[in-house]
Amino acid sequence: MALERAHPDVALPAVVHQVCADVSSATRVLVVGDVHGCFDELQALLAACAFAPPRDRLVFVGDLVNKGPRSLDVVRFVRGSGALCVRGNHDDAALSAYYQWLRGGRVPGSAKYPYVEHLSPEDVAFLEQLPFSLSLPHHGDAIVVHAGVVPGVELEQQRPVDLYKMRFVQRQVAADEGSAWKALEKDKFRSESGGEPQRWAKVWNGPRHVYFGHAATAGLQVRVEVRGVVLVGTEQGLADCGHAILAREVRDGVGYGLLLRTEAHGVHYSVQHVGACGCEGAV
Repeated sequence: MALERAHPDVALPAVVHQVCADVSSATRVLVVGDVHGCFDELQALLAACAFAPPRDRLVFVGDLVNKGPRSLDVVRFVRGSGALCVRGNHDDAALSAYYQWLRGGRVPGSAKYPYVEHLSPEDVAFLEQLPFSLSLPHHGDAIVVHAGVVPGVELEQQRPVDLYKMRFVQRQVAADEGSAWKALEKDKFRSESGGEPQRWAKVWNGPRHVYFGHAATAGLQVRVEVRGVVLVGTEQGLADCGHAILAREVRDGVGYGLLLRTEAHGVHYSVQHVGACGCEGAV
C-alpha cells in the first residue's frame, strides 16, 4: 500500500516507522505526553522525575507545539536533548503553517502559529523528519504513536493520518475491507452501515503494547490483561487549564506514573502505581 501524505503541504519523513534498537533494556525510558508549548512545566516535570541523561531516555508522543506560550523552546529542547519523538497532528499543522508563511500566503488560524516564522531551518528539518511511529524492541517491543493504531492492520500498513488523528474505530460490515475496523477521528464521522464507534484502545488486543497521546478528554486509558498485554495512553496535554502532562516510567516490569498538574495556586505532583506487567518495558 502506497503511503499518502498526512497533510497535503507536508512530505512524509524519510523513516515513517522508526525502530529504536539503540534503546537498551537497561535504559530508563520516560514516555511524555503532549507538551503543547508548555516549556516551563516540562522542565518541572523532568526535575520531578529526576531525569538524568544518559541513564534516561525521553520519548515524546508528539504535539510539541501550539496552545502553550513556548512552542519554539519546546521544539529546540527536544531537538537538542537527543529525545525520541513521533509526529503529532499539531506538529504537522505547524509545518503546513510554516510553508504557507514561507510562500507569503495567509496562514489559516494564524493566531495559533505566531512562532512559525521564527523556526530555523534546523527546527523545520527536525519536525519534518519526526516519524509516525517508534518501536522499542528492547522494551517489550512497545509501539509509540501520537493518536492510535487500527486493530488488525500491520504497523507498516497503517495510514499516517490515522496514526496521528484517530480516536475511535468502527467495525466494518464488508468482509473485504482488509481490517474489521475503520479509524475515525470523531465518532460523528461514523458510517451508517458500520457498528457503534468505540475508543480504539478498548478494542485493541495486542500483542504489542502501545503508548499514545492525543485524546485528553478521554482521561488516562490503561488496560491490563491477564496475559500481560498493557495499554497506556499518555494523553494529557499541558496547555489548557486543569490539564496535565504525564510521564510514564518502567521499573522492574511495573509501571509508575508521575503526574504534574498546573493550577493557579501552584504546581502539584502525584505518583500513581499503574500495575504489574508481563512484558519488560511496557506500562
